[in-house]
Amino acid sequence: MDGWLKGLVAAACIVVIAGGAYYALNEYERAQTRAAIQRAEASRAAEAATAAAEQAQQELLSTDYCNALATSALSKVTGKEFRTPDRLAALKECGKLNHLGYVERRDLEAESLL
Repeated sequence: MDGWLKGLVAAACIVVIAGGAYYALNEYERAQTRAAIQRAEASRAAEAATAAAEQAQQELLSTDYCNALATSALSKVTGKEFRTPDRLAALKECGKLNHLGYVERRDLEAESLL
């Protein structure tokens, strides 16, 4: 009787260990899946934020705005105070986007601002 009882206890231990291992493996896979989903959502959110920022930048740098920037930078009265690094960078971006009129572009190039 002792032999089969020892075998039964050993079989029960194996079942419990196997069940625990199965449960742990499933939990690990679920955690990996949740992490992958969170990374994908974060990536999508970052892409959406980048796209929104680019769209806002392009809307900000409309043709009218760019021409007004150029006029202010070329003004004899306010031109020197207006030429901050941020505004000059915006002017260069306007030039890249082709949002400047012919006259403004010519005058900015003559002043070496583009």
